[in-house]
Amino acid sequence: MTKNAILFLVLLVTTSGITSKANAAGAVIIEPGIGYKEETLKLTTLSNSLTKISMKGPVASLKLGVQSAAGVSLLLAGEQLRGKAEIEGNQIDKPAFTHTIAGFQIGVSAMNAMKIYLGYSPMNKLAFEADGSVQEMTLNGQTYTAGVMFFPFRYIGLGVQYNVNQFKEVEGPQYTSGKDVDLYFDKIDSTDLSFTLSIML
Repeated sequence: MTKNAILFLVLLVTTSGITSKANAAGAVIIEPGIGYKEETLKLTTLSNSLTKISMKGPVASLKLGVQSAAGVSLLLAGEQLRGKAEIEGNQIDKPAFTHTIAGFQIGVSAMNAMKIYLGYSPMNKLAFEADGSVQEMTLNGQTYTAGVMFFPFRYIGLGVQYNVNQFKEVEGPQYTSGKDVDLYFDKIDSTDLSFTLSIML
């Protein structure tokens, strides 16, 4: 676990203890959701060759945690996107992929009408299956999240979330010199945007 993850966990536990003692009128949050996500991955090799990969489709999510009476929420959050990737310049091969993210979020609600939240996910795994000339590949790293959710109804949330993915390790049959992405890539850019419908149970 990285230093940032450890610091975030300390903040999570400390803040949770403070809010629970300050006011016992908080609530437990169970928040399943489903939505749509669009993601872009740009791989620039050491020889300056660029590969652009687009991914999109239905995304499922689940958040578990607590919210104080003051509207501060502390959550464990996870989501998964599956589908077929599109590679720019390659109209034939469309490898199947699975992108799984799990981490923590802290949010602040305003009058139960909207919530703004930030998150950090130490688990971020993007795996591609082999397809035609494309070999299997798995990227691992971390994610930083920012989002906003609106509540048109008491138990229904409509949200927009933006993720910045930072991949540090790569695995696959073509990556035999080690897992460090710096051994193979000069730069990796990966961001995604999702729209979700959540239900508060």
